[in-house]
Order: sequence, then C-alpha cells, then structure tokens
Amino acid sequence: MRFPFFRIVLSISTLIGGTVHANAQEIYVPEEQQRALFEAAQQSETAEIQGSIGLHENALVYSYPKDLVPVYQVQQPNLFMIEFIPFGEDVRKNWSRMLTIQAFAEPVAQRLDPVQFVSGLGQAMQANCSGQGSSQDLGQVALGNTTAYRFASSCERGQTIETILFQVAKRKGELIVVQLASRRPNTAETAAAESEAGQTYFVSLLDQVAYFDKATEQAK
Repeated sequence: MRFPFFRIVLSISTLIGGTVHANAQEIYVPEEQQRALFEAAQQSETAEIQGSIGLHENALVYSYPKDLVPVYQVQQPNLFMIEFIPFGEDVRKNWSRMLTIQAFAEPVAQRLDPVQFVSGLGQAMQANCSGQGSSQDLGQVALGNTTAYRFASSCERGQTIETILFQVAKRKGELIVVQLASRRPNTAETAAAESEAGQTYFVSLLDQVAYFDKATEQAK
C-alpha cells in the first residue's frame, strides 16, 4: 500500500480522549493515543506528513516530521495551543524537538502587532537565557496571501543548547504563531554545523505552512 500523501486532521474532538483538567481546557494526550497516531504516520513513505487544524477564524495546513505526535493542547476562548514532540519523549522534561502552534483571538489579538510580537519574543528569550545566547531577525515572508514574520533564537543552558524558530502572522483578526524548537548537546565540534542545518530544515517546514479561512478548509 502506498501513501505518497499522508494527512492528519486534528481538532479538540480528536484529542478529547486525553486527560481533561477541571476547567476542560487542558488536554494531555494519553500514550496509547500517541502510539496510534505515530503508527498511522509511519505508513507514509515520506519523512514528513501533512496536518491541518482549525483555529478560531483560520485553519492551518502544515508539514512536520512523522515521528512527532501531539501531546498537549490548550483550548480557551482567546487562546489555542497544541504541542508535538517525538513519540516516547516527555513534554514535561526531556523532549528533543517540539512543534508548537498557537492562536490568539480577539480581543487579545487586537493589541498584538506581529512585528512587535516577534521582537518581544526575541527579547524575552535572551532575558531568560542563563548562558550565552543569540538572536536573528529573519524578516518577513509571503505565504500565499498571508505575510508572516520570522525570528530565530538560541540559548546555551549548561550542557544543552536550545534553538527556536518562530513564525508569526496576523490574519482575520487572529495572531498565529508556529514555533519549531530543538535541544541538543552543546559540543564545540558539532554545535555550529548542527545549528545551521537545523535552522535550514525548520525554515523548509515553515515554508510549507498555508493559511486558510476556517470555513473554507472545513468544507473540503
């Protein structure tokens, strides 16, 4: 059986089998459901799979490595967030790579400018970095009919270096943040090469993000 195009559609109903907190807004996806999604994704013949998710007013189509699975989701009136990490890792402590999608709706999004938001993220990352850190404004990019802004940041934390690439776009009154992060051993022999290769790969994933009206995507 061939799977040249593999797609996973996620929503609050997809993950409702997880552990729901008292406010019914936070969900930790149980391991058995993570395993089922992981095993389904392995049927793809490509290294990445495509996912789509409905936010508040928009829908997002994106690609990600097929070893990642959704592990945590937050649903609030003005905020949506979902996190993916490699299957078998723990989102609370020992993850090595992470994809995070966030969406801020009105009225919160009304006071958030994407350029200022990106700048603020970079400043916050450097302020919270206990070791040597760096940041880079990657400017804006056109993705279909949507303009997005990108920023890269890295921080040395003891024997580990953490690298994060942000993509921020404002569309239909909603601020949408796609974040790709990695943690790896901080060794002088490989740090520079791995950092450059990792950022190049992250950029290639962000280039595949597509934004749609939620109603249009749900109609497909």
